[in-house]
Amino acid sequence: MKAFNERGWGAFSADNTVGALIQTKPAAMGAPTRGSNTGIDRIHLEWTPLTSPSDGYSSITSYSLEWDAGGGTLHSWDKLVGFASNYVQTSYLVTSGIVQG
Repeated sequence: MKAFNERGWGAFSADNTVGALIQTKPAAMGAPTRGSNTGIDRIHLEWTPLTSPSDGYSSITSYSLEWDAGGGTLHSWDKLVGFASNYVQTSYLVTSGIVQG
């Protein structure tokens, strides 16, 4: 890569052979908790958003949420929100696929 400004083109920069330099690694988000709207036909999840410095000093652009729908295996996870489009809310209400008991 090289830069251009009012003085013209600069020299090419050296190849990066060590990878990306991360200034601050974001912390892991805490587990979601049961929200007050949970009932026999719905699951309401809430979580605490990451804020600085836990967010690595960068704005959160999306939370993604998935569940195993009671299957209990690693291969049956369903994507609920935050995969096809950004989701920055701090709660989610599951209303389909809920079986009482």
